Amino acid sequence: MGLEVAVVGGGHGTNGSAATPGLLIDLTAMNKTMIDVEKKTITAEGGCRWEDIDIPLGQHGLATVGGRVGNTSIRGLTLGGGVGWLSGKYGLVVDNLLSAKMVLADGRIVTASATENPDLFWAVRGAGQCFGVALEFTYQAYDLAYPIWPGQLIMKLDALPAVVDFVNRFPS
Repeated sequence: MGLEVAVVGGGHGTNGSAATPGLLIDLTAMNKTMIDVEKKTITAEGGCRWEDIDIPLGQHGLATVGGRVGNTSIRGLTLGGGVGWLSGKYGLVVDNLLSAKMVLADGRIVTASATENPDLFWAVRGAGQCFGVALEFTYQAYDLAYPIWPGQLIMKLDALPAVVDFVNRFPS
């Protein structure tokens, strides 16, 4: 009773949510992924970082909405909502979450999805860290139609009109 518990996913968080004088559950060794190319899904363990997802998906010509930085934990970003490079087209990370395997406070391991434990799935999508320890996530993936430039582009000011023209004509 009264034992504080915190969970580390990928170890990227800056808000101190994984700092505790109590029990720290470290999921960083749980970093395996499984891709179903035909269903266009990826299942990832709770210690994965986005690079653990992005790289293998890219090798299959797929992508999902994920963190903008590769070393960000999938756990923290997913359970908090999550904005990524593809959010403008496909929504938040949680909008692309198909299921989550959770350990509940009573020790049960359950799957939360739209069809299995839907109330828990609703709660997980934005406040999941309050309802258990997420062990695994399954996300919807999409065809990677064109490459993404996840960085800065520095140019002279007089090049700006040509860049704006190019971006406005780029297919969405």
